[in-house]
Amino acid sequence: MATNGKSAEQWLKKNHKDLSVERIQLIMSSINKKTDTLQPDHPEYEGLIEAFDIMEQCLVTLTKQGLAISEKPEDMLNYGQLTPNIDTKEYLNPTEKARRFSELLKKSDL
Repeated sequence: MATNGKSAEQWLKKNHKDLSVERIQLIMSSINKKTDTLQPDHPEYEGLIEAFDIMEQCLVTLTKQGLAISEKPEDMLNYGQLTPNIDTKEYLNPTEKARRFSELLKKSDL
């Protein structure tokens, strides 16, 4: 695990061919867990924060390059607009609305 900015950069250079979003996220999670156990005045704390920032920058770059964080099919669905495009001219005037409502009531025997 990278323990400071310099070691994070070295690790990224060494492993640039095998980088994946999931691997970077795992490393970031490990760094985050480590910083949670340390006080901000601990000698390693600042270095871990630097390493986290560098990994985060790498994650952003990988994501921008089109490497999806999740490859689940449901995450790739495009739901589009959830409401239909309704032309405002199709709205009924109050009289027509009342007439249609009355007809529906008669049909449903209410």
